[in-house]
Amino acid sequence: MHPSKFSAKDKAIRSQVRMKILNLRSQLKKLQQDTPSNPADIESCKGEIEVLRKELQSLEDAGHTTFIKAKGMLEPKKNLSSKSKKLEWKIKLLKTRIKNAEKKLTKQGLSSETIEKQEKLILDLNKQIFSLSEEQKALKNFNHTRFLESTKDTSEEDSQAKKLDDINAKISVVLGKIVSLPDNEKDEHLNEELHLLEMEKEAIENFTHDHFLENLEVMKAKRKSALQ
Repeated sequence: MHPSKFSAKDKAIRSQVRMKILNLRSQLKKLQQDTPSNPADIESCKGEIEVLRKELQSLEDAGHTTFIKAKGMLEPKKNLSSKSKKLEWKIKLLKTRIKNAEKKLTKQGLSSETIEKQEKLILDLNKQIFSLSEEQKALKNFNHTRFLESTKDTSEEDSQAKKLDDINAKISVVLGKIVSLPDNEKDEHLNEELHLLEMEKEAIENFTHDHFLENLEVMKAKRKSALQ
């Protein structure tokens, strides 16, 4: 096999990132199966998977340092569910305070100063509710955007997983043939086939499978031309 273009450090990082993706996909599957499940948590999880996929790609493109610097901007919003619940709680509390203030205004014999103070309080509380409601809308809009983007991402993840399953099965078959050979016998064709399969697997893991297949076709064409 050709020496890997990845350093030991990059290999370790790639391994860690892949493990995080696997863990997040398991978490996502559990969230999708739970009833009821919170859409905000699901979309947040999908967003984190996408960030990690971009990190893998940055390693392939030798731009990992640049990616890490920009990661803060790429990371999806987390804990959207808890943020939404916190906003709901604040709005509910403010509405309770408004009711209490309005109830106080119905009392007889209030001074003009007290009435003015309560009306000003109610106005201020309504402004706070409006502001929090706008924040809620922003969270919902973020969720919807993430949903539209991640529908395609999930499909790509499933496609990649199937490709990896297929290539691992092929590698197992070739390894089985190699192992079954007598100790003093070698099969260059099998070794070459194994080498190509391992290269293809690495291309799938790094989301460069199409590029690999194009290069493979070019290589086969050159070999065929040389044999003629």
